[in-house]
Amino acid sequence: MDDDKKKTEDQELSAADAHLIELISNMPIHARQELIKELEDKYSKGKRKSVRVDYFKDVDFATQHQVYRGFIQNISDHGMLIETRGDFSTGQKITMTFVLPHSDEQVKMSGEIVRVSPEGKFAVKFHAEEGDDEVENK
Repeated sequence: MDDDKKKTEDQELSAADAHLIELISNMPIHARQELIKELEDKYSKGKRKSVRVDYFKDVDFATQHQVYRGFIQNISDHGMLIETRGDFSTGQKITMTFVLPHSDEQVKMSGEIVRVSPEGKFAVKFHAEEGDDEVENK
């Protein structure tokens, strides 16, 4: 009985897949690209694009014409988590200076605060610099 139910579900899935493929095949390329972006936005919410690694290092940063010092808690190719004192909010632009992991190279990156926690931490999403796609974890 379970085998019959599975076969029916598989047939329904195959029919749905075939119908989706047919619809997508008939779409203009720009509509396909919009659909891809929409589906990625909808189904990848809350999922990180890259792995964060623990990294405890000091960071100097500036936002709204004030300079601060904090401590990096973790870092990825796309951003970092900073612990510090101060009143920050999502959407604030930030410029940071810090040493890359596994390197003595000090870099200056710009980004945007994307999440603030009541524990004095905030998450930053890096802005891609012209010529640089992302910070590399070496």
